[in-house]
Amino acid sequence: MKKILVAISLLLAFGGAFANPSKKELFSRARDALKTSLEQQDYERSRQAIEYLKANLDEGAPLWDFEEYLALMEMGEYDEGIDIYANTRRIVLDTSYHPKQKVRVNPEDDPLHLYLYRAFSPFNKTVVDSMVNVVQNSNAKEENKELFTTLIYAELIVGLRTYRFNDGSGFAYRVIADTMAAEDFLNHAKSYIRKYSHTVHAQYLKDQVVPFVQNYMDKQREFRRDPIAHKYYTSGFGIYLGSWLGFLCGEISDVTETEMGTPFQAEVEFRVKRISLSAFLQLGMIVRYKETNSKLDRFYDDDDNDTVDETFGVTVGFTAYDSHYLRVEPFVGVGATYMPSMENERFGEYSIGPDWIIGSNVDFRFFSTNPSRIGAISTAWILRFKYKIMFGTAESSTVSNGGEYSPKYGAVHQEFGLSLGFNLW
Repeated sequence: MKKILVAISLLLAFGGAFANPSKKELFSRARDALKTSLEQQDYERSRQAIEYLKANLDEGAPLWDFEEYLALMEMGEYDEGIDIYANTRRIVLDTSYHPKQKVRVNPEDDPLHLYLYRAFSPFNKTVVDSMVNVVQNSNAKEENKELFTTLIYAELIVGLRTYRFNDGSGFAYRVIADTMAAEDFLNHAKSYIRKYSHTVHAQYLKDQVVPFVQNYMDKQREFRRDPIAHKYYTSGFGIYLGSWLGFLCGEISDVTETEMGTPFQAEVEFRVKRISLSAFLQLGMIVRYKETNSKLDRFYDDDDNDTVDETFGVTVGFTAYDSHYLRVEPFVGVGATYMPSMENERFGEYSIGPDWIIGSNVDFRFFSTNPSRIGAISTAWILRFKYKIMFGTAESSTVSNGGEYSPKYGAVHQEFGLSLGFNLW
């Protein structure tokens, strides 16, 4: 209480006597007094002004944690200032840290605020190096010197970005803002962790911040060596068009023979990391039915009636191997095949469904563009070799035909394909 009274008297001396000044006016005078006393290096009065503002935070006194830290550092109170700074930065760096603190009003850009931040715009490595030199040559504790150096380099590198939803809610996530001081940070952070492993700051630096920065820098170095290396086993989108060759076997071969017409296949693929989801359509196999009730089997082979089968389906693949030029992707899936009728009186339209699919893609990436940065889109041209085998049961679309039961036949497709693909990844 005594400090508060002294501070009020001090503020009245700076601002002139008022009858019944408002709290807002007193707070404004306190901030003016703090600025003036810092300029005059009257640090005893600076301390009184700070204590007065802190004592009235619940009443709306405008003082931000970072302002108090900057004022204390200017006053030479390095250990106290570093303690405030470390706890403030911990909010950004330590995801498990949720302090319960008094609400501090974030002030406008008044003269005190502009004065305290006068040397930090722009905030860059030159400014940070200067601050580090000041602290290293001060009488602060060695532990605080190391902690401050580590955290202020981290301030250049690690920041928070906030994502807001339309309803006003959102979340914050850490990002790498700059890498110029990354190696300095990693060296000092590892030194601090090694020397002061028992501290809470060492724990979150070791468990969260150092791995986050180290992983990012490792990726940057890899990117410089090979700009598309980080693209392997990643997400993307692809379109493939090509041709194929295959045959139909199993029980269905007792009543049919097949030949290739004009084969065509199309595929669309979405990829998330190692997993891909594809949808395909293929045409081109000609199926001719033979009369099984006659004494001598004969085929309906009127070319005018030749029709081709249609197969479509979806597959799920797993990227087993990926490199600059080669990707290997086994897959499983399900599909259906329709074999149109030859317009004869004994056979209706047959279909195979479901087709159970097993196969593999072997992709040759013969051209790709280098992304401008990690995470940027790259394009690639792919030559895809595909093998798949499909198991199913052929069944007529009509239950009976002319009073006769239409039997079911086991059917197996064996197919080899070649496609040209375009990828975004």
